[in-house]
Amino acid sequence: MKDFDSLCALARSDPRAFFERRNQLIEDFIRANPTHETLLRQTQAQIDAMRASAGGPLQALRGLSGMMGDHLEALGGHLAQLRSELKAVAQAVPPARPAG
Repeated sequence: MKDFDSLCALARSDPRAFFERRNQLIEDFIRANPTHETLLRQTQAQIDAMRASAGGPLQALRGLSGMMGDHLEALGGHLAQLRSELKAVAQAVPPARPAG
């Protein structure tokens, strides 16, 4: 929580330094996850575009919340599809016979 509190204090005292630090933290996170770097950069670009076009923090929050909801809904759809496929596989594969 200390990092969050220090970032809040920095945002209040020096917004420019806050955004520079924020950007560095984001970049560090993306670079620390090279397997997902392309997806993370695309997602961050979407977030940045949403924030830039929102008109204010509350509108940005609403837009980003909607974007997260869309992603969660898509994940739910993928989960349902995987469950369906798993059920089909379980029905197609005969049960293992006990060794004996």
